[in-house]
Amino acid sequence: MKTSFFPAAAALLLMTAAPAAAAPTLFTFANPADRLAAASGPGTLGYFDPNLTAWGPIATQFGKASSFSLPLMTGGDPDVMSFPACAAGEGYSFLHMADPNGALADSHGLTGNYTMIFDVFYPAASDGAYRALWQTDAGNGSDAEFFVDAAPSGGIGINGNYRGDITPGVWHRVAVSMRAATGEGQARRYVDGRFVGAIGTTGSALADRFGLSPEVLLLTDNDDETKPGYLSSFYFIDRAMSGVELAALGGPHADGATVPGAPAPAPGPDELLVRRVGAIGHRGGSFGSAPDNTLAALNKAFAEGAAGVEVDTRLTADGVAVCFHDESLERTTNGTGLVADITLADLQLLDAGSKYDASFAGEKVPSLTQALTAAKGKGIVYLDIKTGGQAQAFADAVAASAFPVADLWFWTPGDLAYAAEIRALIPGAKILWGAPGDAWRTDPAFFTDLRAGGVIGFSIGTGTGAPNSEFVAKAKSEGFLVEVYTVNDPDSMRLAAEAGVDYIETDFPGELNALQPPQLTKASGPLPANGSQTGGASAVLRWVTGQNATAHRVHFGTVNPPPFVREQTSDLFTTGAFVSGTTYYWRIDEVTPGGTVTGDVWSFSTSSEALGTVLEWGFNGSLSSALGGGTLAFADGANTEAQTAFETTDDANVPHIGGVPAEFLRMPGFTSAADGLALTLAGIPANGGGAEVNRYSFVFDVLVPNLGSWTCFFNTIAANTGGVQDGDGEFFIQGNGSLGIGALEYSPAGSFTAGEWHRVIFSADLTAGTVVYYVDGVAVRTRTGGTLRDGRFSLLPQSATAPHVRMFNDNDGETSEMLVSAFAFVDTPLSPIQAADLGGAQAAGIFVTAAAPPSVAITRSGNSVTVTWTAAPGRLLQRSTNLATWTDITGTAGLGTFTETIQSGARVFYRAAE
Repeated sequence: MKTSFFPAAAALLLMTAAPAAAAPTLFTFANPADRLAAASGPGTLGYFDPNLTAWGPIATQFGKASSFSLPLMTGGDPDVMSFPACAAGEGYSFLHMADPNGALADSHGLTGNYTMIFDVFYPAASDGAYRALWQTDAGNGSDAEFFVDAAPSGGIGINGNYRGDITPGVWHRVAVSMRAATGEGQARRYVDGRFVGAIGTTGSALADRFGLSPEVLLLTDNDDETKPGYLSSFYFIDRAMSGVELAALGGPHADGATVPGAPAPAPGPDELLVRRVGAIGHRGGSFGSAPDNTLAALNKAFAEGAAGVEVDTRLTADGVAVCFHDESLERTTNGTGLVADITLADLQLLDAGSKYDASFAGEKVPSLTQALTAAKGKGIVYLDIKTGGQAQAFADAVAASAFPVADLWFWTPGDLAYAAEIRALIPGAKILWGAPGDAWRTDPAFFTDLRAGGVIGFSIGTGTGAPNSEFVAKAKSEGFLVEVYTVNDPDSMRLAAEAGVDYIETDFPGELNALQPPQLTKASGPLPANGSQTGGASAVLRWVTGQNATAHRVHFGTVNPPPFVREQTSDLFTTGAFVSGTTYYWRIDEVTPGGTVTGDVWSFSTSSEALGTVLEWGFNGSLSSALGGGTLAFADGANTEAQTAFETTDDANVPHIGGVPAEFLRMPGFTSAADGLALTLAGIPANGGGAEVNRYSFVFDVLVPNLGSWTCFFNTIAANTGGVQDGDGEFFIQGNGSLGIGALEYSPAGSFTAGEWHRVIFSADLTAGTVVYYVDGVAVRTRTGGTLRDGRFSLLPQSATAPHVRMFNDNDGETSEMLVSAFAFVDTPLSPIQAADLGGAQAAGIFVTAAAPPSVAITRSGNSVTVTWTAAPGRLLQRSTNLATWTDITGTAGLGTFTETIQSGARVFYRAAE
């Protein structure tokens, strides 16, 4: 999170020496005299047994992997410790013997920088459940600090951020490199030598909880979130190992966690980004590899191929702009006090590297002039401005370094006055804005006003999510760039690239660049893929740009070769509405300084599957329908209405959906069977060969703040009492995040995450006996078997007495608080393609969401005006002189360009319409 801080207190300058590192400790369980003895190093391992049950020697076994019928690994047959599912009074006590270090050494007396590596094996019976790796609370009275996720082949992490795959029945090397720090900690994760992402940095919760006191517990947790497994080696070192070191260790090895095993394979084609995206190194350039906001970080980032670096700026007491993130000195230097109260000379006496790693001892806090001088000619420098009043200092730094203004960005979100102050002193200064809110949809002058203020792009925080692709396409069509921050795992990098962003800000520019797709002389890597099928109503076409491309000539249509539509600088093209059962052809010709490079012709087809009748509600202040003739009402009138509220996301208490504000209905965990919403299926007859509705889908855009024991979506017994299963609901979320019902079975735990917006689909062909649950377009459970026609899960048709379905409640209060942004019913099952195209929750709705409006651009030469727009079958250009009456321009249907001469002084408006 980018934030601003202002000085408030006097500074006290204090310099301390960095502590010496202790020797690392390795366990291989190979000493027959004492299996828990360290193979090397000062640390000790023993049984955690506060209740004196003597569980350890009984439940823990040792032997060769082969003696437990486990597979061998690189290097042969390792010695192994078999560990049980440890209760709260059980586990393994590790005394690491390391001194306090890092950002928590002075403030908390803790070891904040360290690395733990486990060569571990979990059997199939342990899969799909949380498995604690280590616990910093020596009394085991709180949640453990790092886990394997409660999902099939779950990843590693904490706080809902899990990445990687821990496959059951396979030996894995799990490595976590930790830098715990108040507000800014970071954990870097590797599985078998492959980087699977980091947690933390900006606004991080990896603070003192993750620092180590002398005793640490392994493989245990306060509430028994553990499972049996096997450990062949454990390694601890009191520094955060680098990515180069962890990648070099690869997979597990029979000789221990310090010996390199099989190297991680290079990313496959499906693991690369779908487009090339510029890497912006965060926190000075490469916080994953060097101290933040130092020249070492800047140089590392450019060496890793970054397109630019983001640096934080503050003013010293003598008015010099320096590269520094925090308001105070303590986290990154050996000084104390406020940056604003120290002169540049005093600031540069401090050590800004040792707390990060001893190898950076003596690294200094650079002035902005020094940073710009070091970066000149290498790429972009993006200033994250932490305080006001820096404009003159910026101008001084630019003048002193002779840094080209064309390569310098200034982040002033929401503050055009500050932008104007900077531009007055630095003519042509490029301004980056923040998240657009909903103004880009509602304010016709939104982009024009920002452009007039020198704004050239948007910098949007996404964390582990993805930016709104509709906004990205619109912004780029208006000539703005889009950058997202701070993206620190490969999965989220791929999502951001697919959304169409131009730049990704990351602590790991080298890891991002390792995922870049290969670039050819011509356009390549089409998305939708060549020959694929899509069930969507429209699409944003994406591709890997050709080498040296400065513009792209887009050809698109239903004939081959496709007709020319427009030339654009953006590498996204938004189509018009599709016709079902149609093949579309497209080609991108790349415009380069050496000429135009003709691309290949690609094609995709639209699904011929009929969507069926759609009913939808958007909850924009009422229960009125957004689409179709169905009705939704408060089940018992005023009583339910009084318990609910129509609200709008604020992105603080309730997150926006895809970065966009969204309206929603907040409902409590209803306590009475009379509560809930009553659905009437107007216009929906019986189907599927039965007397009831047997083929249908429900689609929900929902957020559940906290998963209780149960959260009900719907009940086919509209009265919510009696009947089949005594009125029990038909579809639930369990407290472990699984979806389903006993009669249809449940999806894996963790399919649904509390506190996040998800699009949940219940798709049923009861006649065929098939029911599929989808979360964000991905099937999480498929039921097949005998027919379910006219049974418990069938719905009453329009001919039956209304209402027909009870929504969001069941007969015995198995509900939790639920926020619903949109809800839709379809009288057909959705296919996997249709579900995938619907994807995740969207602020605008489900089926009522229109494709991004066709962009219209106008260029003028004298009195000659050329209008270009996104071409599509049936789309034409219209003209107006008063914005009230519009006239079709004959001959423009299906085209994408039109030129005419207008009289001097005339006002003419254009729009693309269908």
